[in-house]
Amino acid sequence: MGPLLAVFIALGLNLAPLGAAQVTVTDHPKPGTVGRPDTYVLTPATAAEAGELPAGTWQMHDPSGADWFLVRVTGSVLHLTDPESGMTEEIDLVASLGLSEGEWWNGDSVSATGAEPLALTHRPDGVDVSLTGVLVGEVRY
Repeated sequence: MGPLLAVFIALGLNLAPLGAAQVTVTDHPKPGTVGRPDTYVLTPATAAEAGELPAGTWQMHDPSGADWFLVRVTGSVLHLTDPESGMTEEIDLVASLGLSEGEWWNGDSVSATGAEPLALTHRPDGVDVSLTGVLVGEVRY
């Protein structure tokens, strides 16, 4: 999982309304690259999927629709659990990417240290994310 996808997931899970049935993250090719968009769907984890994990855990599906990670956020911290091995990793996006402290997902832009800022366009059903005027991600709930 790359840093932009991690930011998109944190955006989606922090902004999704309570009771949302799913969060969809579309990761578009970056400016200057060739490729097609990848779409990841997150659904609230069932008790069987989440097991002992805290409430607010989501099942993330890869672009082919297969189960991938169990994910939850605590502000800027992503908690990723591999359902097969049970191994969990915590990624603090503020510390690892140099993002601003506070609720950056509510603002109009966010940037990692030394990187171009991502413009955030908040919509009633999600957020569009642009880099230098080019759409690089969409989050919908």
